[in-house]
Amino acid sequence: MYCMPSDKELSNSEFFSQMLSEVQQPVNDERTQLINQVIDTVVEAHMTTCHYTKEKVEVGMAKFNELKASGNMVSIFFKY
Repeated sequence: MYCMPSDKELSNSEFFSQMLSEVQQPVNDERTQLINQVIDTVVEAHMTTCHYTKEKVEVGMAKFNELKASGNMVSIFFKY
């Protein structure tokens, strides 16, 4: 489980190097499922509370789903 870094960790460049190393690892099935669950939950909450942006969110999600279906999604999240 992830928790917020302490002030000491935030001032430690080794901590950031470790974090960058971890996020550059290939995305496994468990992490992919978690990413998708978070995206779905946030979009659903937004759509039920912010009706004035519904159309723009639907367009963005359509583009995202096309990218995800193409298999190129990971590269947009992990390019450094």
